[in-house]
Amino acid sequence: MKNLILLAGDGDFTDMVKLMKETYNVRVFIVAWSASVNFKISELASNTIYLDEIFETISVANRGGNPSNAERLRKLPELKFSACVIEAATYKYPDEHDFDKCLDFALQLL
Repeated sequence: MKNLILLAGDGDFTDMVKLMKETYNVRVFIVAWSASVNFKISELASNTIYLDEIFETISVANRGGNPSNAERLRKLPELKFSACVIEAATYKYPDEHDFDKCLDFALQLL
């Protein structure tokens, strides 16, 4: 194994990351939401990729030029949804015609 991609950023994996890098010379990549990445594990990893920064790139492309539900939730000035809430709501209601349901679900998650 040359590379390890860890889809978690909590500190429970710090010893494993250290072992893989120092003992087995494996490059370790952390992929996680920025709010859930432990500082120590981020320092140990070869690279940390924050889902917050690439969310729009990896999410389902919007159809017909309409803004995606994620974009619409993010633009509501009176509400500051976390990336996790936006992901969960748009996963459950991906169709832009279901935006009201998506918004209601996001509010329930708060």
